[in-house]
Amino acid sequence: VSPFFLPLVLLWLQQTKIKKKAWISALILLTYASPFLFFATKTIEKNYNSTTYISNIKPATMTKVSQGTAHELETAVSYVKSTTNKNDKILCFPYCPELFVLAERNSASYFSFFYPETFKTSNQERVIADLSKNKPKIIVLQRKGAIEPEANFEDKRLKLLKNYFLSNYTLVKKANDFSFYAPRHE
Repeated sequence: VSPFFLPLVLLWLQQTKIKKKAWISALILLTYASPFLFFATKTIEKNYNSTTYISNIKPATMTKVSQGTAHELETAVSYVKSTTNKNDKILCFPYCPELFVLAERNSASYFSFFYPETFKTSNQERVIADLSKNKPKIIVLQRKGAIEPEANFEDKRLKLLKNYFLSNYTLVKKANDFSFYAPRHE
């Protein structure tokens, strides 16, 4: 309720014959605003200290993200680069097309973003055909709900693809937000 009293106090100061009204007004404004400035400064400082630049990934060196995200992306990109060659193709599923850019690898499919509401069964069949043709060295699956809550629905909406991945690829590494799969050798 104090914001409502501030205009009344300033109006009162104008009506009275008190000398040095400007100093009193400034003092009242400063007293009123200082708690808000203090908390705003602390919030900005807290957010600034919990973020960092992605330093180990060349295309993203000036990108500032949370420390956990930076570590996760650096881990994922490092793993992809260490297990694939520059010309190898990978697939990242469903909502992580930035890994293609950060890892400097091409997609093994025409599609690089699998948003379930717009992705049809015929599109899933095309991805499977692309994977059969291009033979990706790694498929990166984003952990359900870790980054995008919509990923919780992918088992129902993108069932054909999920079944293909799990029956033709083997889990080789797990990170906080990603799982890495390599082709099964039969």
